[in-house]
Amino acid sequence: MPRFLALDPGSVTVGVAVSDESGSIARPLAALPRRPHAAFLAALGSLMEEYRPEALVMGLPLLQDGGKGKEAQRALSLAHQLRTRLGAKVLTVDESLSSVEAQGLLSGPLSKRASEPGARDKLAAALILERFLKSPASREPSP
Repeated sequence: MPRFLALDPGSVTVGVAVSDESGSIARPLAALPRRPHAAFLAALGSLMEEYRPEALVMGLPLLQDGGKGKEAQRALSLAHQLRTRLGAKVLTVDESLSSVEAQGLLSGPLSKRASEPGARDKLAAALILERFLKSPASREPSP
């Protein structure tokens, strides 16, 4: 089975999660600062070299009606940049409410981890990756 890296693109940081080698379990990995952009690309490129994913899974924040607002357009723009600058295959998956769900988990039994830098972003990326791994029908190549 292939391995995947998932991204939860935020305006300040990008949460990253990785699947196991069987492509069935997601775990939080890192929260990468989005700026400076060149440093972000270099850090992500290093993770791609280390884990050699089949594809990057980009969380796509769709509107409640399924439309693509400003945040989704920014995510699609980032997906395009990753494809052209890093040569990555990028797939998108609806990430609706993944950050809210991650925050809820961090305020519950995982609250000790809530104070870790980027904890919510990494966990949101893992939730996005879990959705992707469980629902192959929801996978769509980004434009």
